[in-house]
Amino acid sequence: MKRVIILLGLISAFLFCSVASATFGSNSATLTNLYMPFKLGDKLSYTGTGTFSPGYGRYLQAVAVEKVGSVSCLKILVRGHANRPNPDDDPEKYDLWMAEDQDGNVRLLKGYAHESGESFSFGSSGMLWMPANPALGQVFRQLGDEYTQVQATNVTVDKLSNGLGPFSGCLKFRDGPDQDVDIEYVAPRIGSVKEEWNSGGHTNGWILAAGPLPVAAFTAIPASDRVPLAVSFTDQSTGYITSWSWDFGDGATSTEQNPMHTYRTPDNYTVGLTVTSPWGSNTEEKTDYILALRSKSTPWIPLLLGD
Repeated sequence: MKRVIILLGLISAFLFCSVASATFGSNSATLTNLYMPFKLGDKLSYTGTGTFSPGYGRYLQAVAVEKVGSVSCLKILVRGHANRPNPDDDPEKYDLWMAEDQDGNVRLLKGYAHESGESFSFGSSGMLWMPANPALGQVFRQLGDEYTQVQATNVTVDKLSNGLGPFSGCLKFRDGPDQDVDIEYVAPRIGSVKEEWNSGGHTNGWILAAGPLPVAAFTAIPASDRVPLAVSFTDQSTGYITSWSWDFGDGATSTEQNPMHTYRTPDNYTVGLTVTSPWGSNTEEKTDYILALRSKSTPWIPLLLGD
């Protein structure tokens, strides 16, 4: 496999070009694109598949916010190419400077290959990592820059691919001629899920080993009033979440994201929310968070002791 294909395999199997000049806002270094969410400190780990030894890994980590020209970019460190069990021991290391334009497209502005000392720059309107709204059947052309070997290569969004392990609704991208095919499955909110490419009859690839756990958080309005107390709970959790589990403290539960619940008995109630992703769960519990007071219509008769 040519070095440029290896490089693009490390970066991604899909880099897209655009004819229009990109416009960037003040939040360009926070990638909110549904298919490529990334912020400073995030880390995604991958393990090798196929002819790559199982357990050999790679990771992508957002390590800094730096400017490329006037655009604030998220600097993403890529370590590992299945040559070592520990990605940090692998000599192949890349830096990618990425930003999100005002249309929601994630753009790769430049990169640097540490092992070879090569820099590659695409400018603010050249390369796209992931369009905000990729269309099924849409064909994109890669901008090869100095890598003229791939200048005319097409990248096609083939179809929605379901049933990929715990993931569903993945977009499937195909790149390359029949004898040398790069395929990438990308799930909303968690970036790349599975990547595989074939060269000379050998299939190599990656699969996302673990993503960041979600962080549970919630609010309630009102948190105190007289019974019957109708409370609106709002989920404020972060991360990729597949399910919500509420415990209202009075024996009632809910699996809605933003439920309503009515407390009918005066008391203090502890409320908990557990959010779950394909990689695990996280819980926030607020002790005595809800205070349900006696209704005005409910008389309170003190117990009078004898003489």
